[in-house]
Amino acid sequence: MFSSSSVSITLQSDSLYTSPYLGLEEQRMSLRGTVTFDSSTILKVKRLYLNFDGKLSMQFPGCIKKTRRNIIDLSVTLFEHQKAVPLSGRHIFPFEILVPNDLPESFRGEFGKIRYTLKAIAETTFLGSGLKSKVPIHVQRNIDTLDEVPDENTTEQSLPNKISCKVMLPTTKYTPGEKFDVLVSGEALDPEVKVTNVACTLKQYVHFHIPSRSDQRRVSVAEYMKRLSFTSTPLNSNNHSKTLLMAIPESAILHCINPLVEVMHNLVVRFDWELENGQKDSTTLTIPLEIVASIGQSELDQLPMYTLAELPPSYCTLPSASDTPPSYYLPSN
Repeated sequence: MFSSSSVSITLQSDSLYTSPYLGLEEQRMSLRGTVTFDSSTILKVKRLYLNFDGKLSMQFPGCIKKTRRNIIDLSVTLFEHQKAVPLSGRHIFPFEILVPNDLPESFRGEFGKIRYTLKAIAETTFLGSGLKSKVPIHVQRNIDTLDEVPDENTTEQSLPNKISCKVMLPTTKYTPGEKFDVLVSGEALDPEVKVTNVACTLKQYVHFHIPSRSDQRRVSVAEYMKRLSFTSTPLNSNNHSKTLLMAIPESAILHCINPLVEVMHNLVVRFDWELENGQKDSTTLTIPLEIVASIGQSELDQLPMYTLAELPPSYCTLPSASDTPPSYYLPSN
């Protein structure tokens, strides 16, 4: 019977963006759309509702079982009857669900993930049966579109009588798949010092801190580091400045910091140098980067939807006071 019946979810957007205005705890994110019930036969339905849930799962080193936590479990009823009502044809139910604006960001890595799902369930009179549909929801950190475009970043370090290092970046925020130039400069400050090489490594750190179910004061901690990209080039006294091309992999996890998971990225630039007596050494500069979503959404985009009111009926123009009134005559007796 269910082969000719279905429920489906259509979303205004499948992404939620956390509020950039910290401290306003009363703010909520809005998930809007419609649920379509479609049946070519008569089907008795008791209840139609939505369920929005978020779950964390991760694998601690040396553990066989995965650690799982529920982040949110929220249900909204679209309609409910004590006795099942017969439905046939197509019925569309609009909805709006308000969820907390401090949800941990969605992410998926080698050792763990946070995922959110929206489900539509139609409960029928058949025991253990029902129509179901689900769609993934992505929670991302808002890129504050009101901020100015960040200026280029310059990081410098000098070792007295040894070497002077400089790294210049066009910005510190990048998107997965993006390529960017790294301008490096390593200059010897002593004739006995020779700068030989510079290497750039993009590292990703994922840090889990999961409270125990029985005692929130007990926290399990795990940290994973992954090298995302690497490039290097030789330097010498005649050419102590170079431009290196770095790339953010498509698989990079977006930057996020929340009570459960922290994902951070560092660009590590190492300058190798040696003395005339053959002694070798290196100097390292570490620059924090943020890998963000390719599409930002302002908090203003999450205001309630409005429909345009119909225009009032048109009226004819009344004659002005200066207009001559129409002439009248009295009928004769």
